[in-house]
Amino acid sequence: MCIDVKGAAQISEQFPKAIKIFIKPPSMQELRQRLERRASETHETLKIRLEVAFEEMQRAKEYDHIIINGDLEKAKMDLQELVANVLGF
Repeated sequence: MCIDVKGAAQISEQFPKAIKIFIKPPSMQELRQRLERRASETHETLKIRLEVAFEEMQRAKEYDHIIINGDLEKAKMDLQELVANVLGF
């Protein structure tokens, strides 16, 4: 499931054995640059989105695993490896 931190907290309450993985950008600056390159946000929505992202990243320590999405292919491989290890493949 791909959910925000509030949803992850609710899932954890209902399913304590659920494994939570936080996908994180390498930095707030990189996240800002990515969003600006997409040009899909107004200045105000970009500001709000970055504020929410900052708040969510403060809660990454509540997750079982963190994957840094600096390079998409590496992040995909890291996720696949993590899932394989968790499932015992």
